[in-house]
Amino acid sequence: MAAVALIELVGEKDTIPVSGKLEALRRQGIALAENPRGMWGTAFTARAIPTSQGGLPGGVDIPVGELVFELDMWDVGDGAGSPVSRVRKLFGSMWHRNTVKWRHTGKDGARWLTGKLARELEFAPDLDWEVDGEAKVTVTLQILDPLYESRALTLLVDHPGGGGWQTAWVNVSNPTDQLGWPEWSLIPNGSCKFRFPDFSWGREQTIDLSWAVNQFDDRMIETPNLSVNWSVMSDPRYDTYVAADLSNAPGQMAGVFPLFPIPPRTKKTLIPVQFNGSTSAQIELHLRRFWSAEGGLR
Repeated sequence: MAAVALIELVGEKDTIPVSGKLEALRRQGIALAENPRGMWGTAFTARAIPTSQGGLPGGVDIPVGELVFELDMWDVGDGAGSPVSRVRKLFGSMWHRNTVKWRHTGKDGARWLTGKLARELEFAPDLDWEVDGEAKVTVTLQILDPLYESRALTLLVDHPGGGGWQTAWVNVSNPTDQLGWPEWSLIPNGSCKFRFPDFSWGREQTIDLSWAVNQFDDRMIETPNLSVNWSVMSDPRYDTYVAADLSNAPGQMAGVFPLFPIPPRTKKTLIPVQFNGSTSAQIELHLRRFWSAEGGLR
């Protein structure tokens, strides 16, 4: 018999398992009623963001998905109103919709969708939990950019020591079925210049058909001398360069930007990072991992 996947609703202050070990669900009085709609597919509607939000530019279309599921709730000693209240607190209200993760843990580890209520919680009108001792609610979550996420790859690299340009190596991979956009944290701990890789991985012609394949397979981006931390986001949907003191980081880069993501199904590969300055300088790579429902759930 196949093992039942663990499904949890994860909020800021509470985590509610809704599928998994039957005895645990019985004790808490909350369980998933039936197969959710939107869990196994990638259906979405394109909507425009009217203004800039969270680093995303305004006026661009983004995919928005919906995850719809029902929860059964019943009395486990304190009345059915107790699990009902717990569910309500998890999702919040129309005035303050809480961010909630739908986290699926199966054979390949944890994957999650992140969303907020798309509409009010819809309770079954034929059940009065104070009288019947049970309740049913339909939940509709709005998922921006509806891809499952798994634990990110995070690697911190120290200056290897010595003067002039010094090279250290980072072992990266992208096992997902989606593009991987590196995020770099440049930490001078004094004063330091940095070089970080923007390798093409053979994807030049996705940008410009006049470029030869592998023309930029060793592209490195060099920063000016930094004395404050910088964040570098390769994903073009976000602000690329942000300095910790909010100085004009993009202006200092003279129009040089990252161009290339790490392709899907990229096996472990060593890539270089370089330092020229303080021997206590560091570079951190943060590579978020996103999956389609078809590629991320097993």
